[in-house]
Amino acid sequence: MGIDINSLPPAYQKQALRKLVSQQKSATLPTTKAEPKYHNTPTKINDVKFPSIHEGERYCELMLMLKAGTITDLRLQVNFTLQEGYTTPEGKRIRPIVYKADFTYWRQGVRVVEDAKSRPTKTKTYLMKKKMLQDKYGIEITEV
Repeated sequence: MGIDINSLPPAYQKQALRKLVSQQKSATLPTTKAEPKYHNTPTKINDVKFPSIHEGERYCELMLMLKAGTITDLRLQVNFTLQEGYTTPEGKRIRPIVYKADFTYWRQGVRVVEDAKSRPTKTKTYLMKKKMLQDKYGIEITEV
């Protein structure tokens, strides 16, 4: 069972041929896994997943510092609310602006906030949140 394309009007013939070609292309193209946005390689250390090898290596360094007593209270993925969420007079909900630090810890009585950064990950959004964190909490992000 099928329809003879030649029996269709010219406009429908073109449409049917375009559809057929697109189906054949998608059937022959291999599906590939999407490459990470910043070309990072996710890694897992001690059952903890990290988005990059760089961040995983920094975690290992901080764990050694923690065991040596150089730092205390090491935490991963700590959220800082930079602006609270609110509802507009029209009833639209505006989400809060949040910065998620890769690592936070205490060294010699000072709270340190660290972010494992490469050049491509220093986006405009990150730089804006960095300024907001400095303004609201007086904390400067240490980039490693």
